[in-house]
Amino acid sequence: MLSFGLLPFLEWFEVTGKLISFAYTVLFVAGAFIGGLTGAWRTFAFSLAVVSIVSSWLGDTYGSSFWTTANLVSATVFMAFVCFQLTREVFRPGEVNGHRIRGGIAIYLLIGFIFALLFGLFEQFAPGSFQGLGPDGFGEDLRHAIYFSFVTLTTLGFGDITPVSELAQTAVVVEAISGQLFLAILIGRLVSLSVPRVPNSDSEPR
Repeated sequence: MLSFGLLPFLEWFEVTGKLISFAYTVLFVAGAFIGGLTGAWRTFAFSLAVVSIVSSWLGDTYGSSFWTTANLVSATVFMAFVCFQLTREVFRPGEVNGHRIRGGIAIYLLIGFIFALLFGLFEQFAPGSFQGLGPDGFGEDLRHAIYFSFVTLTTLGFGDITPVSELAQTAVVVEAISGQLFLAILIGRLVSLSVPRVPNSDSEPR
């Protein structure tokens, strides 16, 4: 809701950056307490969330490229970790319910956000990796990166932003394939879990 609904309207206000940082802080803290994490894994997730949150606030305060890079890297690792844990929960054996379906949706959206962060890193370390951007690249809030990532994930491919470097092109291809494969595998898994298993007649005692 923040990225697709509120963000375009928040740019009219001077407190946009602080609102976005606060909202993502809440989301990252919530992600650190994802179900299924205990002990060392929860500590690891919470540490990644703290690093990402602190670097984000320091980057907004001081405008340092170092903190911006630290935020992008830590946020990418954190989201990838949460995505991995959610995938384990969604695809494990069990009943197909609302939690599992919402988890599948969250994984799909996380894939888009992870690649958006990667695209931001590519443009930061190698400016000019993408054509169709302004002088500021994807910008500090990565709105254009998020837009391009989900256009790629859904294989719409409008062509207003195009990858130029080989690394960027490879990442775009991987995201497009991942988006299609994930949906197919997710639907297949949910269907297989919802179909009642028929006992094998050969294994029954005669």
